[in-house]
Amino acid sequence: MNAEFLPLDLPARRAGPIALVHATVVPMDRERRLLDHTVIVENGLILKLAPSSELDTSGIPVVDCTGQYIIPGLADMYTHYWDPADSPLYLAHGITLVRTVGTPFQLAMERIAERGDFPSPRMVTISPPIDGVGANGRTDMPRGVAMTRPEQAAALVERFATRASRS
Repeated sequence: MNAEFLPLDLPARRAGPIALVHATVVPMDRERRLLDHTVIVENGLILKLAPSSELDTSGIPVVDCTGQYIIPGLADMYTHYWDPADSPLYLAHGITLVRTVGTPFQLAMERIAERGDFPSPRMVTISPPIDGVGANGRTDMPRGVAMTRPEQAAALVERFATRASRS
């Protein structure tokens, strides 16, 4: 192959497609590994996946992934993603999607990450934490919303749904 190989420390975002060649792909649809495969990716989407010998990568930047594995992004469906500085930890461990509480800070962080202003897993925000009230008269959860009686639930859900529809 006459391709110029790019280093693995690529910028967080780049325009156009990129070919990850000679990788072992673990599709996780069943127990199997696809040896010496090429994955062509653009804008976060897989355009093509095939044995490396079958894909023409002419004109596409290439990353040599010999000895490397490619897996689908992992999801952390219960996290407290409070600090953008944690983003590299998620991404370094293959976590490309997180579900976190929906405080105003997380909602703003989600919008900034969606714009690509900093590398981050995709964020799915849920309601703020809902908690009972402790002996100190406050919720035990930081930034928690108090709910002490079942009859409060409908109004609380309505409040969160109204707030979400305005976002």
